[in-house]
Amino acid sequence: MQYKTLYKCLISLLVLLQVNFFDLITFPDWFFYNINSYSVKYLSTFLILIACLVRLIEYKSNSSIRENGQINFSVSLLLLLLFGTFITYQSSIVYKQTILTSFAISYYYLFVLGYFAFHNFFTRLENIKWFFDLIIYSSVFLSITKIIQSYLAGNFGKIFFGSYSTVDKNNLMTLSSDIVGFVRLPSASDFVFFASMLLVVTFLVKKISIKNKFTILFINIFSCLLLVKHVLMY
Repeated sequence: MQYKTLYKCLISLLVLLQVNFFDLITFPDWFFYNINSYSVKYLSTFLILIACLVRLIEYKSNSSIRENGQINFSVSLLLLLLFGTFITYQSSIVYKQTILTSFAISYYYLFVLGYFAFHNFFTRLENIKWFFDLIIYSSVFLSITKIIQSYLAGNFGKIFFGSYSTVDKNNLMTLSSDIVGFVRLPSASDFVFFASMLLVVTFLVKKISIKNKFTILFINIFSCLLLVKHVLMY
């Protein structure tokens, strides 16, 4: 398997975790609440570390990368990791807790390693276009599943898809809906909004056809009106 394919698989998994596999797969509650949820990203961090390992293996096995100095592990990134480790250690002393406990709270700085892992991958325009497509079409699919669930729950009391968002679950349990009968499911709003911004960028650089533009734009705007309604607007 080529390294490019490995990177695509890892990025796709990160996106799937972010959207909770579109709520189509039922996992035990402890999986998303304790391992990978809106605020807990242990599994995502683990995938980033795997991507770093893949990057190191690629660097060791490809002489052209070594000759061009494409390791991308810059001094600034190194300093950030050192300071992060130092702060974690000092936190364990100040708050009288174990280093493991401090790390479990402050592990987010490891996300910066994603730059080291994926920088070279995103230097190619074709990979950037692939990533944009992945986010945009994932957003469309997520929007569709949320709209279907919102409508079925609001009008028929049916919960067709699972949900790992506390707010979404509470709204589905109480059938909190607006005047048009859609249950408010705001958990997807961040991802949909981010995809909408990528969509705008895609428009500006004119990388997709006019037909696809309006189809995707309509679905995203419609879903934003349903999913972001009554929550903080961007």
